Amino acid sequence: MTETAKFGAVNVDVDGLHLYYQIHGLTPKSNDSLPSLWETGVVRFLELFRQLGIRATFFVVTEDLSVPKNRAIALRALREGHELASHSHTHPYDLVQKPRAEIQRELQQSKEALQELGITSNQIGFRAPGYNTSPQLMELLAESGFHYDSSSFPCPPYILAKAAFLLAYRLQNRPSRSIVADWRSAFGNPNPHQIRTESGKTLWEFPITVLPKVRFPVIGTSLITLGKTGFRVIRPLLAQIPFVNLEFHAIDMTDHKTDGIDAALKRQPDQRVPLAEKERIFRNCLEFLLDGWENRTLGECVP
Repeated sequence: MTETAKFGAVNVDVDGLHLYYQIHGLTPKSNDSLPSLWETGVVRFLELFRQLGIRATFFVVTEDLSVPKNRAIALRALREGHELASHSHTHPYDLVQKPRAEIQRELQQSKEALQELGITSNQIGFRAPGYNTSPQLMELLAESGFHYDSSSFPCPPYILAKAAFLLAYRLQNRPSRSIVADWRSAFGNPNPHQIRTESGKTLWEFPITVLPKVRFPVIGTSLITLGKTGFRVIRPLLAQIPFVNLEFHAIDMTDHKTDGIDAALKRQPDQRVPLAEKERIFRNCLEFLLDGWENRTLGECVP
């Protein structure tokens, strides 16, 4: 990374709907009966990116690739010039708290699933479930030959809000499966940097973008909350950042009514805004990004 380069990376975490039930301490009727976010959110993001000429990174929970329709959409993404990266194999929120052997198995299974799609082993990036990391996870990523990590989310407002929701759910006797593994992560380095593991290995880290000083998150959910008017307010601060790592989730590009998503999930901010309005908000932000930064996949940002 050079001091003068301005790069804009766009990425989408493809978390299945069953994972949102886990966040909110709910139990779906049947995982198999849930609407597919691959066939809705992912396909819609692919179309939006095609229209704008954006090449993005999709962080994939690789057990999803065993479903033929999902696999076909993943291959389409590769054909259209996008990058597929690992979001673990099964997305356990407590991945960093598991024994070393279990973490290794999650990483290896996800790499193998992506390699089956033709992706070179040493060109695979990673994002941890729930942004939860640890020195051991970074060590294992480096040992396993991952190309980079993009799990860091140095955002105190996010961590505080998350902790509050987890406490509220516990008090309601429906504890979330999500966790806050390390409070210190909220105050981490917001710029791309190299991590040196205890064994001396190195790994590039690309944090999810937060605004300078205030560390307000610049992700799909916050863009939806701000709307087009609010986005105009943060544009001057965003323009100061030489490297933007803009994260969306597949659920961001769904419509609560027409996609048949359970009313219980309307507690998600992205489910309270119609799809057409969300698409206008995202398009506005992405056009601004294309005007000021060179678009690259995250893998292409590794020096």
